[in-house]
Amino acid sequence: NHLSTQAILIHNRDYNNFTQRILANINDQIDAVQVYANDCYEPFRKIYQYGQEWDEEAFLEKEQTYEDLFKQMELMRDYQEELDKFKHSHVLGAMLVDGKVLRSELSPIPEQALAAMKKMLTVLAREKCAATFQRFDAVNKALDERPKELTRYANYVKMYQMVRSELQ
Repeated sequence: NHLSTQAILIHNRDYNNFTQRILANINDQIDAVQVYANDCYEPFRKIYQYGQEWDEEAFLEKEQTYEDLFKQMELMRDYQEELDKFKHSHVLGAMLVDGKVLRSELSPIPEQALAAMKKMLTVLAREKCAATFQRFDAVNKALDERPKELTRYANYVKMYQMVRSELQ
């Protein structure tokens, strides 16, 4: 009566106990890895969501203020700081949690958004500088024309007072 190796192992109580313990241990480690990954990487979901919703064209077409840009750029800097704290890998039992691919997918999100925001900030600064220069040039021309008649001198003084009040 010859039994196959498989038949012997299937009916061996020690083999079955060890197999069940190994499977339970592996399942416990998988559960622990899942909990760890959720705890460790869930805070980065907001960066992922931002990246999914980010539309550079739409952003550049929308009119922005300095205050809006400042808040958004601050948020991107916060995202970058959070990504600096990103844990690349961790070993739990026989399992390795490797987050390098996730990190490499998340890193460009704030970088690309910041680049677009800097473009927009440059455009706003140019427009503001041009408007300020035109205003400065117009005021200088008006103040350079020092009138000799009394009524024109009164208008000149009003213009001078208006410019001074704007500067204060």
